[in-house]
Amino acid sequence: MLIRSFLNVLVLVAILLVGCEQTAIDHVSASSGYTSQEADPLLAFMGADTTALDSAERGALSDLLQATAMAANETGIVSLTEFSQALLAVEQETAAETLDASEQYAAAVDTSTAASAPQAVKLATITARDGTALKAIAIYPAHRKAGPLLVLPSSWTQSRWQFLMAAQPFAKQGYYVVSYATRGTYGSAGESTFAEEATVDDVSDVIDWALGEFDVIPGAIAAGGMSYGAGLSLLAAARDSRIKAVMAIAAWFDLYGAFVHQDSINIRSAAELAGVSNVVLSAETEQLLADLHAGRTERLASISAVRSPMNYLEQYARHQTAIFVSHSWEDQIFPVDDALAFYRRLQSPKVMQLDYGAHAAQESNGIAGFEQKAWQRAKQWLDHHLLGEPLPAGFGDIARPLNREQWMDIALDRVFDSQSLRAYLGPPNQIDQARFYDQPSEWVADFDASRAATQKYYPDWDADNPQSIFELFPGVSPSDIHAENGLVWKSAESPIRQWVLGQPVVKLSLAANRDTWSVYVYLYALAAGERKAIPLSHGVYTGQGRDRQIDIKLHNTFWALEPGDRLMLVVDGQDQQYRRVNSTGTDITVSSDQTQPATLSIPLVEGASIRSIR
Repeated sequence: MLIRSFLNVLVLVAILLVGCEQTAIDHVSASSGYTSQEADPLLAFMGADTTALDSAERGALSDLLQATAMAANETGIVSLTEFSQALLAVEQETAAETLDASEQYAAAVDTSTAASAPQAVKLATITARDGTALKAIAIYPAHRKAGPLLVLPSSWTQSRWQFLMAAQPFAKQGYYVVSYATRGTYGSAGESTFAEEATVDDVSDVIDWALGEFDVIPGAIAAGGMSYGAGLSLLAAARDSRIKAVMAIAAWFDLYGAFVHQDSINIRSAAELAGVSNVVLSAETEQLLADLHAGRTERLASISAVRSPMNYLEQYARHQTAIFVSHSWEDQIFPVDDALAFYRRLQSPKVMQLDYGAHAAQESNGIAGFEQKAWQRAKQWLDHHLLGEPLPAGFGDIARPLNREQWMDIALDRVFDSQSLRAYLGPPNQIDQARFYDQPSEWVADFDASRAATQKYYPDWDADNPQSIFELFPGVSPSDIHAENGLVWKSAESPIRQWVLGQPVVKLSLAANRDTWSVYVYLYALAAGERKAIPLSHGVYTGQGRDRQIDIKLHNTFWALEPGDRLMLVVDGQDQQYRRVNSTGTDITVSSDQTQPATLSIPLVEGASIRSIR
């Protein structure tokens, strides 16, 4: 029923808000009026059975309702309760099968005086070419004049309601927006896959349905979404030349690279995909996830080429597909390195923005209906390429550093051109003497790789706590970094303001007492006073053989280093983000000499020079 479907989007919005803006929850708790005691009657009123819920679940649902109330108030709905009552009244007064969904919604909007609600909504079941039924929702202007089409596949395991709020600005400007739940998710038939062919074809099949249903301006078709839906849209655009523009928010660009970095398996990503509800995984998907947990990557490698947007650059160039890319520096699922590599090689109309935060953390505010930069700029991009609207003056690539300073105009396909300063690593773990130098030195150091030296870059994934996907550690105390379990170096104080922009690289000579081993490297910023170490980037390398020299590529990053700040480098043998390789008894020896020195290459830009990267 419509009430239960609408509850799906409320819960989704709330989960995203809880995950992205914890401070907002505190604000809502004081202002929304919802309490844990009121959660049960409200949920029951909306058609949910609360009899089996324990106190923990009731408390969690209360938080979700509080967050949703904030979204409702911000988007012009007078109150969540009032809107829910209006929907229920409409549904009770008429048979759901005899009243068009858009009429139900419009009547509810009239009753609740929701000033910014979409003008019309249509629920639909779209049949794909192989007969699979996909649950969809269309949001569009009531006048139904000719307009552009935007197709939004849902994110991994999300419902067709995911983009209800985000679609409103598009619908108000005449867009026909069709959002659908991808295969195997929230009522859509079939099975959820890692973008196998039929799943990608669904995007084109939804376009076919919309062209038969609405008056779409010829040649004015776009696809997009967040995360999984963004990747599907990119793959569909490579096949379907009707898609003139793509909105790729937190997409993957190299499927293999999303799970394997320098031969190390990102077990966290695999756990997050598997530890979800409301989804039917295909046998192939379950086997791929099982393989990753077991340390096998051959199956993933065999399918990655045809399921990675990185391998369709020729098609994008031929179609001149206009691609908007929004990504996060600290994305723990789809690394920013792949996004930058894709963007640099892309030879079609393009624009990119990079923000601080974890996977889709900032952009998720936009799907709740809040003003959010990625969604605003994506709409301007689509308006330009589908409707011929001029882009705002100075519209181009922008980036915001992890310090959360102002946005900066930076040509992001030139990030790789940043000049790197090579620092030589001196003997590690010597208090106040383990430094970066301008000349190589000779030393040997070893550590027990079965023990952890530092608190990890990301918290553990918790299947019972979905918002943990958005969390990053805000920093650690330097006293919590145990040099005896790893290797630690500090730089001298920065004499000027300068920027770390690009990809740091560490070169080490290693000897291990195991044939297979892993090394984890963390780069931190230490503010003056050194009370907190802020993680800037990290890297990992899993190697074969007992003695070799390696280059460990850390993830691209952007940070403002202030006068008096230092950098700190930590080498460790454990990280819960990756599949464990180093067992008890694994010892690793690191050495440096004149011919094979240990180094850290840091991409640095002096303060004022940052403006020249454009």
